[in-house]
Amino acid sequence: KPDEVVMATGSRPIFPDIAGLGAASVKTAEEILDGVPAGKNVLVIGGGAVGCETAEVLADRGAKVTVVEMLEEPASDMEVPEKMALMQRLGEKGVILLTKTVVKEVKGGGEVALHKDYQPESLTGVETIVLAVGYAVARTLRGIAALHPDDENWKRLEEASLRQRDDASIRGPAALMAWKITDWLPTLAG
Repeated sequence: KPDEVVMATGSRPIFPDIAGLGAASVKTAEEILDGVPAGKNVLVIGGGAVGCETAEVLADRGAKVTVVEMLEEPASDMEVPEKMALMQRLGEKGVILLTKTVVKEVKGGGEVALHKDYQPESLTGVETIVLAVGYAVARTLRGIAALHPDDENWKRLEEASLRQRDDASIRGPAALMAWKITDWLPTLAG
């Protein structure tokens, strides 16, 4: 019987709590990089390396792209030489970079309310919003096919996955989570 079980549930894109976002045409950076089409006027929320590189892909596809970044500078998570080259390419491709800016609300008809330097602004004509604000630990166990959702062990697993535990360790981009679960492991094997 093992002492620990590693639940490598992976990660999921963060979906920020922005009014109206759920009603908009929203894609993740991962979807765009996998070739999913977007509109011709695209707003990328998140101006780190992933957001800026996704903006470049969209611009190469012919989209008008605006990147919104809440920090003072875009791509602050990149090394300087790579960042400088990317910023030059984005400029050449007409990508608009708005720093110190947050999205406050997605309104109907392609209008997006922003705050830049704490001053209200607005974008219009936005057809697609691309999320590039990072990843969170996927704390769900729905992929464990051996258990039925009505099973008591399923419920215990689900509760354990949602609760931060003192003995959990999260490492690297795969967001590996390990919990000591020996108290109920024998019932799973049974």
